[in-house]
Amino acid sequence: MNYAHSFCPLSNPTPNTQPQIFNRYLIRQFIMAKRLLKKECLPAGTPRCQYHGKMQCLKTIEDVSHTRHSYIILDGVDSHTFYRNFRKGRLGHLVKSCLLPDGIIVLNITMETLVHAAAQAEFMSMIHDWYRNQTEVLTQSTGNLLWRNSHGKKPDGAWMPDSTETYWPSVVVEIGWTEGPKKLRKDIEF
Repeated sequence: MNYAHSFCPLSNPTPNTQPQIFNRYLIRQFIMAKRLLKKECLPAGTPRCQYHGKMQCLKTIEDVSHTRHSYIILDGVDSHTFYRNFRKGRLGHLVKSCLLPDGIIVLNITMETLVHAAAQAEFMSMIHDWYRNQTEVLTQSTGNLLWRNSHGKKPDGAWMPDSTETYWPSVVVEIGWTEGPKKLRKDIEF
């Protein structure tokens, strides 16, 4: 899937404590929602459907992934569902969100395009060709890699000689199209 930069609704300030900030926030979110709903920034024919739970969402994504559409619009996601299933999960950076004045969130999920799928397949083919030609036995790493014993990160792919520790892979692969440039740069620097 192709990742989009997300603009996540902030926690709503209460109208009693910060009316000016609240009003500006709602106006900005409403304008973004109107633009999204008018599909000004999306290709013609972008699929749009009502959100009816996680399984339906995954089925919709699977169905749309076989078409030429790069985006899906989901209507009717409440803020609890958004934070539980989209913001905190793997889909967090796939989603652009707009908060409507009635508290309903509209999601725009960016799908993998055919060009990106072909590029990823070609890249992984090159990695596997390289992998086959190695004289030393390499093991594909799984799980998080440690950095200075402080935190872990799971790469898109990693290979290492059998004799090394799991936190020092020989090759770490990050698929660039799946993340924004800032996140990709951060991952590479890791």
